[in-house]
Amino acid sequence: MFEKGTIVTINNQVGVVVLTGEDLGGDLEDHTAVWFGPSESEIPEVWTIPTDYLSRGPQPVLKH
Repeated sequence: MFEKGTIVTINNQVGVVVLTGEDLGGDLEDHTAVWFGPSESEIPEVWTIPTDYLSRGPQPVLKH
């Protein structure tokens, strides 16, 4: 299981964990909610993905 804020990858896409299976509950306990960045609309899209499909992502480059 990944913690909130962890950078993950799936199919060469980098995302950030925003909710864990514990947060999702119900039938989604084995899933993780991931945000992949800006979407076409102004409303953020968060995808629920089976946790087993995700890998830990690269360390970010911090900029200020």
